[in-house]
Amino acid sequence: MYELFVFSTPVFSQAIDLKPVCPKILGIAHVAYYSDNFEIEKQFYGSGLGFANYPSRINKNGVEDMIKYKVGNKQSIELFIEKKAEDRRFYHYAVFVSDSELMRQYLASKELKVPKDTIRNFQNYFAYDYNNMICEMIDIRKYGSADKETQPAGIAYHIDCVGFVVPNMQNALMFYIDLLGCKEISRTTDKNILKVKLQLQDSPDTIELTEYQQKNEMPDYGYFDYYSMLTFSVDKAINQLKSNNIKVNIPGNSNIKKIELNDINGTRIQMHK
Repeated sequence: MYELFVFSTPVFSQAIDLKPVCPKILGIAHVAYYSDNFEIEKQFYGSGLGFANYPSRINKNGVEDMIKYKVGNKQSIELFIEKKAEDRRFYHYAVFVSDSELMRQYLASKELKVPKDTIRNFQNYFAYDYNNMICEMIDIRKYGSADKETQPAGIAYHIDCVGFVVPNMQNALMFYIDLLGCKEISRTTDKNILKVKLQLQDSPDTIELTEYQQKNEMPDYGYFDYYSMLTFSVDKAINQLKSNNIKVNIPGNSNIKKIELNDINGTRIQMHK
């Protein structure tokens, strides 16, 4: 005589939430700006700052339309040839994420503009925030293991902050804090200019958002669109810059902790130890 055993799947009274969750954001990957003169940019970033360059991108017409310089092990500075005369040089910036496909699904679930699907593993792509500004997502797994930063070629070894003007601070904070889990670490208001600094979710890297609260004022893009880099020695950086005839500004008092300079298109660059 046989006994019949019936196995059934337990029924839970509470539904399981299968919505995508935000993957880890592991730091700044690159910054990207428009340029009107690649030859002078090559002198500035290559000869002046000493960064190694990647192969240039050539478009279908055989014209060089993007140049790229290596910062540290994985980061870079990208320069795109302008398509028209731009009053603003900032194009976009990118972050490393632990899983680019999961990030795409997560942002799509929040009805943000992302690609409909990923074509290949570890794809990078443009995502658009609530201000329709670009934050590129790059899968960290494209770069292998998370090695420690080694001393690379160039005056600096890590991009630790990117700053830019936003048209609407509330929309920006909804994207970065509510969706991406960034942490607000400072907020200042001066002469109708609001600045908010955020730390990325799983990284010491930061972004600084600037909003002109009087919308009829013309934004000073050249000053508030900037990026910051870590250097091994501020003194050595000053000597290298001056030897290459690059003007150096020392903000604040004579106790040198950081320096500022501008590239040929006016983008502000900070360096500190």
